[in-house]
Amino acid sequence: AFAKTDTNSRDYVCVLNEVLPDGLSDIPIRDLCGFLWAAAHISGWALEPFAVASAGEVARRKVSTFGPQDLCMLVQSLAKLDHGRSDSLIMVWDAIFRRQLLGFSPQEKALCLSVLSQRDAREKPALCKMLVRSLAAGDYKLLDREQLCTTVVALAHVWPLMPDDSLPRHLFCELIKTQPWSGAGPTVLTQLILAFAKLSGELAMSQAGKVWDPVTAGAAATEAGTELAACLRRGETLREADAQRLEASLRGAPNEGNASLLSPELVAGLLKLLSADEEAAASDSGDQKLTPCDSPRSSGSDGKSLNGETRHEQFLGSAGCRLGSPSSSPPPPLPMEARG
Repeated sequence: AFAKTDTNSRDYVCVLNEVLPDGLSDIPIRDLCGFLWAAAHISGWALEPFAVASAGEVARRKVSTFGPQDLCMLVQSLAKLDHGRSDSLIMVWDAIFRRQLLGFSPQEKALCLSVLSQRDAREKPALCKMLVRSLAAGDYKLLDREQLCTTVVALAHVWPLMPDDSLPRHLFCELIKTQPWSGAGPTVLTQLILAFAKLSGELAMSQAGKVWDPVTAGAAATEAGTELAACLRRGETLREADAQRLEASLRGAPNEGNASLLSPELVAGLLKLLSADEEAAASDSGDQKLTPCDSPRSSGSDGKSLNGETRHEQFLGSAGCRLGSPSSSPPPPLPMEARG
């Protein structure tokens, strides 16, 4: 309940620290998952004694008996807690691999790939390949729009682990057909643009670039960039850290950043909007102090309108991918819910 409401109760934490460590061996796995979820998602709880003890308790359990939902909840929480090189997290990844994804839903597979890509992908390449191949085989069709976006971002990070495998290429083509950037917010759009840039760079430096023209990633990035420009002109917000990453990428060398993907006009337009953002934030700094990592940025409304009609379907067709209309079928419900 505390995790769902993001309520930080110091009194409750003191009770947990006093009572929980000595009794962890007797609590059910579902309750253990709940304590770890709360510790990972409530600010200030990650390093509390009960959180450290709960993470260590996972390593003392027989994780091979845990169900898929519990395993997914654990990898989310343990990765977010980031207690150094966690033996518990390694054990959970190994249990998922030994299970060969048996019983895992498409949503749980996408979640595992997303978490794995951010932390332990190079240490678990076989599991990465298994997740990508399973999603490419058709499971991606059951993902909702948010999960499609996170899968694109994850795929860009794990691509170097399977440069000669045709299934990542197939999965990426199928993902961009759904146009996951359509209707997405600024944060997601920024993540997608950066993922497309990373993927394009990987393709240019690998043998896969000879098989698949990286213009596919460029066309998708252009659509996402146009969508982002429209969001910023409407006054939607972008976090300071995301804006800095995007600006650095836009100003990068052609073989390092989005300059190789986006048209010069779109790059210039986005930089202008980001510059207007910085000026607006500076003018408001006397009224409210903003932190660089989690503060919203006000968007300028006088940015020059960008042409949103640029389409690259002719290039995508030659690469075996076309930007199609998103599926009209409703997405399945998310399987992961925080359980107190």
